[in-house]
Amino acid sequence: RVREAAQCPHANFVLQKCITTMHHDDLHFIVQELAQNPVHTAKNKTGCRVVQRLVEKCPPWQVAPITEAILTAFAQVAQSAYGNYVAQHLAEHGAEEQRHRAMHLVMLHAKVLAADPFGSAVIHGALTRGPPAAQAGLALLIAREPGLLFNLACARHGAKSVLRILDLLAGQDLENARAVLLAEA
Repeated sequence: RVREAAQCPHANFVLQKCITTMHHDDLHFIVQELAQNPVHTAKNKTGCRVVQRLVEKCPPWQVAPITEAILTAFAQVAQSAYGNYVAQHLAEHGAEEQRHRAMHLVMLHAKVLAADPFGSAVIHGALTRGPPAAQAGLALLIAREPGLLFNLACARHGAKSVLRILDLLAGQDLENARAVLLAEA
């Protein structure tokens, strides 16, 4: 009944406590049941918390069925009210390969994510907590894509993202980004 508990406003805290206190070898039953529909759990108000704790605590091989399904449906999860937290968490706490893959998917779907209030939160999370080299790459991609920087500035979490992009850029790219913002304003 793990899936049911993950979606319960009270029982999810019990699952989270189990995940944070038990050894990862003893968490197989949680991973196994949540792997049956991980995208739904990641997009759930309370289930997203359980998935986040699993990503933090378990080795990558153990949560691979969950993380692979989430990465496969990344844009859908990232544009969800609660799934966006899981997407951000993968960019910050996932295994190195998962972090880079999450950042690649943010770059791949940057236009769509920037136009979505929850997706723009994922962009901000990637720009602040993703792998540093990938942060710079994402900032450059957004700055060079026509109209994307200004559209992001108008999004719910976009102003913070644009400030971070300006922090990450240097030289001519920074000057071009400033010019674009001033011209559009």
